[in-house]
Amino acid sequence: MKPLPAIPDAFQPRFDEMWRSACKVCDNILAFQPDLILALMHSGWGPVFAAQVLWSQTQPRSFPAVARANIGREKIDIFDETFRLLTTDFFVGEYSTDIDVGKLLAWLTTRVDWHAQLRQQVAEARQTAEAPQRILVVDDCIHEGSTSILTQGLLGWVYPQADVRFLDANGWYRTNYREFMLAALCPVSEVFPEGKIPSDEVNSQLARLAIGSENVADDSLFWQPVSPHSPSVQALSIYRPATDWVEMPQAIYAVIAQYIAGRSAAYVPAAPNPRDYSFPLRSEWCMMRDIWLENGITRRQAEMRYGLSSQETRRILDRWLEFNDVGMEGYGRGMRYVIPQPLQRKIDKLDNTVEDPHEAYWLLPGKLLFGERPWYTDSPEGTEWARREMRSLLDYGVDCWLDVQILHEGKSPQENPLFLQEAQAMGGPVSVKIVPLAIQYASKENYLHTRRGRPNRKDIRPVLDQIDQFLADGRILYVSASDKLRSILAGCYLARHGKPGKAALAELQACRASGSNGWKREPASRKARRYILEWPAGL
Repeated sequence: MKPLPAIPDAFQPRFDEMWRSACKVCDNILAFQPDLILALMHSGWGPVFAAQVLWSQTQPRSFPAVARANIGREKIDIFDETFRLLTTDFFVGEYSTDIDVGKLLAWLTTRVDWHAQLRQQVAEARQTAEAPQRILVVDDCIHEGSTSILTQGLLGWVYPQADVRFLDANGWYRTNYREFMLAALCPVSEVFPEGKIPSDEVNSQLARLAIGSENVADDSLFWQPVSPHSPSVQALSIYRPATDWVEMPQAIYAVIAQYIAGRSAAYVPAAPNPRDYSFPLRSEWCMMRDIWLENGITRRQAEMRYGLSSQETRRILDRWLEFNDVGMEGYGRGMRYVIPQPLQRKIDKLDNTVEDPHEAYWLLPGKLLFGERPWYTDSPEGTEWARREMRSLLDYGVDCWLDVQILHEGKSPQENPLFLQEAQAMGGPVSVKIVPLAIQYASKENYLHTRRGRPNRKDIRPVLDQIDQFLADGRILYVSASDKLRSILAGCYLARHGKPGKAALAELQACRASGSNGWKREPASRKARRYILEWPAGL
C-alpha cells in the first residue's frame, strides 16, 4: 500500500473540523443511547466514519448499528417537480410555508417504495426486523432544513414509535473532500493539461468522486461505492486511469482515520449542545400534514394530538385562515379546517386555469370594483406586468381609480402612472385619485399606532364619502388597497348602505366568490371581520 500523504498545513483547520464532528457524534451516542445511527449519504457518512474510529480507540462497547441511506436534496427536487408550491419555485425547508411543508410530509406517506427501502436498510444494519426505538440521524450540516424535514418526516411515518434526533455534525461537505484530494493526492497541475480544472462540470465530477459514493438512482434510497464504471469516474478517465480515481476516496478516508486515531487520547466526552440537534418537526407542520391526509382537522383534534393549548391552536389556525391556506367546513365543535379544493387542485397541478391579473371582485356589478393595489416597479418585467394589470382594469370598463395607501412615517404616496398612459393609448378619459392614510409609529420597532391595531373610523369615513361621490358622478370605480384594508373598506361601505354586521360579511363573501380566486375568505383576518361587524349601520 502506498504511504499516506501528509496533511498540508492549509488543511489542518479542516481536519480539526472533522475531529470536532467525530467528538460530536460520539458525545450524542453516549448521551442519547441510540440503537440505530442513520448516516445520510453522501456527506453525512464522513462524520460517522470518523466517529467510528474515535469510538474504537476510546470506548469499550460496540459502536451502534449504522444504516446508510441516500436521503438528500435530489428527493426534494422530485417533490418540487411533482407539485406547484404555493409561494416559491422550490422547497426551502423551514422558510417554506406551512402548507408546503405539510404537503411534503403528506407526500412522504405515499412513497411506499422508500418506506420499504428504508426498512430493508435498517433491518440489514441491525440484523433484525424489530423496529428501532432511538435513532440518531447524522448529516454533515443543516442549511435551511430541507433534508432534516424530509428525513424526520419519513422516519416519523415508518417508525412512529421511535425517538429521533437529527444531528448537525458540522462535518465536511463534499467540496472539502475534493479540495483535499487535489491538494494532497493528485495536484491540479499534474492532472489537467493547462494546470486548472477545465469546467464546473469537471469540478462537480471531482466532488462526487472524492466522497466515494454515488446514487443508485435519484429516486432511490440505495447508494453504491464509486467504481471504474461510475459516471464521474468514466468522465474523469480521460485525465487519469479509472482505477487511479477509484483509489482516491479510499486514501482520503485512510488519512481521516489516521488523523482521528492519532488524536483519540485527547477525547473527553462532553454533554451534547442542544443547538446541534434542536430541529424537530413543528406541530403546525404535522397539523398541516394531517389536514392534507384526512381532508381536514378539528381544533380539538389538533389540541389532543400535539399537546397544544386552545390558545396556541387558535393562533395557528387563525394565521392559516388569514393567509387563505385553509377554509372552514361545518359548525360548532365539529367544524373542520380544510384546504379548499381550488387550492388543492392548484398545488397538485390538476388545474392549469390562468388567473386574472387582479384579485378583484365587483361590490356593485359594473359600478364598483374592489381589489389589490397593482404592484409597480421601474424594471422592464415589472413595468410590463403592471401595464397588463392596467389594461385589464380598462377592459372591465373602469374609468376611475381610487388608490388608498397606508403611509408609514416619513414616506410619500407611490404613484403608478401606467393607468393614465394605457388609457390614453386606448383613447379613453380616466382619472386617478390617491388617498393616503397616515399611520404613526408607536416605537422604533414599527408597531402601528392605531385603535386596537385597526384603522380609526375618522380615517375610513372620508374614503367612503369619496366612493359615494365618484359613483354619484357616474364613474365606474376601482378601489385598491392592501388586503385587510380593502376588505374593511368594502364591508364598511355595505354597512353604510343597508347591510351591516353579518349581512355585510355574507355579501362580501358572495361578491368575492364571483371574482378571481373566489374561494378565499373575505376578509380572512379575524380582526378585520370584527371591525366590519362593529361598523354602525349608515355611518
